Parts: sequence; structure tokens; C-alpha cells
Amino acid sequence: GFLRDAEEHLTHSPWAVSMAFDRDEWVGIVQVDAKRYAEDNAGYIPFCYVDYPRRDQHLGIQLIGQAVSYFRPLGRDKLRLRCAPYNERAQHFYHKYGFSKIGEEVGSRVPLDIMEKYIKLAQKSFNKGNRLFYKGIATIKILLPFSLLYHQISQQNLLQTYILHITIHSH
Repeated sequence: GFLRDAEEHLTHSPWAVSMAFDRDEWVGIVQVDAKRYAEDNAGYIPFCYVDYPRRDQHLGIQLIGQAVSYFRPLGRDKLRLRCAPYNERAQHFYHKYGFSKIGEEVGSRVPLDIMEKYIKLAQKSFNKGNRLFYKGIATIKILLPFSLLYHQISQQNLLQTYILHITIHSH
């Protein structure tokens, strides 16, 4: 299950599971898997969840952004995830942020669409004055001001990870 998979992924990176907080309140989680789909140069998100009362507050894209930040330095040019075709809310969210269906999971307990998003930055650069700029493909928008604090935790000696702590500033 989730805990076993999370423990396995955490042996490869302390960033394999990141949790988002608003002050002291847990609001979401994203898990990344660097092995699955590596042969396709894709980063895999096995689990991405925003607490139900906190949906529609642009937190999900922050979690996707965390996955992009994890996979780009590894040279991955795509993100992949699975989503139930009948989960209209999640399907809408992923399509809104650039994911498209590329196939269907074979052999799963329930029907699952395999969805993918291109995340590679273009390598084309140009000089402007003394500054070197890189033209990139915009993949995410930072929709909320936030500050990042990182903490190392241990939960009943089961998981040792770093938490992505997002503090949301209200205006």
C-alpha cells in the first residue's frame, strides 16, 4: 500500500514524500517515484492529494510544482500520473494544468488513465545586456505567496522524510 511504497521511495530520496501545511494544519501531500517510467525520461507521481476542505485554493498546483522541482534536476522532461476516468474533478484539474491522456493502465484493479505533462525547459538562450536569459516553457504558475520551511520528521520510526511546509499568507 501507500506506506510501503512511500518507505521504498524514501530510501532513494528524502524528497520522495512532501507534505504541505498552512501554519500547523496539514493541507496536502505529493509522492514522487524516480524509478517508474525512468526509461521514458518521465517522473512519476503515484500520489497527489489536497485535503477536501482546502480544494479550489490553488494548493494542488503547488504540489505539482514540487514534483517538477524534484524531476527537472534529474533531467526528466515529462511528468506522469494515473487518474480514474470517472474522477471528473481530478481530470479537470490535470487537464487545466497541461496533462493529457496518453494511455490506460493495464491490469489495475480499477480503470486508470495514464496522464502526462511536458516539463522540460527549452535550452535556447539569448543575451540582453550583461544578463544571460533562458527561454523556457511555462509549466506552472505560482498562484499564492508562500514561504518554504523544511523540517526533518520521524513518525513512529516508520517514515523519515523532509516535509515541505507551505505557509499561506492571507491579505
